[in-house]
Amino acid sequence: MTTSYYFDPDNDFRLWVFAQGFDGTLEPPASYATSATYTDGAESVAVGDITGVGRADVVLGLGGLGVQVFPQDASGTLGAPGGMTHKWLAPSSDGGSAVTGYRIYRATVSAGEVCLVSAGPTATSYADKTATKGVRYYYWVTAVNVLGVGQPSSEANAVAK
Repeated sequence: MTTSYYFDPDNDFRLWVFAQGFDGTLEPPASYATSATYTDGAESVAVGDITGVGRADVVLGLGGLGVQVFPQDASGTLGAPGGMTHKWLAPSSDGGSAVTGYRIYRATVSAGEVCLVSAGPTATSYADKTATKGVRYYYWVTAVNVLGVGQPSSEANAVAK
């Protein structure tokens, strides 16, 4: 369950997880802060092995901010979300040549992005583990194929939590 803005600082913009105990009853909820703000509420919640370590991580889709991943640690609890995750869709046209990769750009000022990393042709997201808490980052993505680098995506921005 997620919460948004209700004038309650202890409970606003939180992810609440109700785990099922071994006896089938619900355990007391665990609460985690999100990077949502007054204008950006949670839009979706999903569970899956996002970090690739075989555990059930929780993914929170935040309106206007992208995706925030709460990784499950070895004890079964969720860790604090780290960095930022930027997500994109494949281009609607590849110019007649298949996409061979993507370039993800980042900056701390609008329109000042420099290439942060390259990703493979099937990638649709990038977890920026180097984002510093409290800093606003601006991102955009380009697709690459044998014809060159495609048009940049729309710029997205969010504050790292």
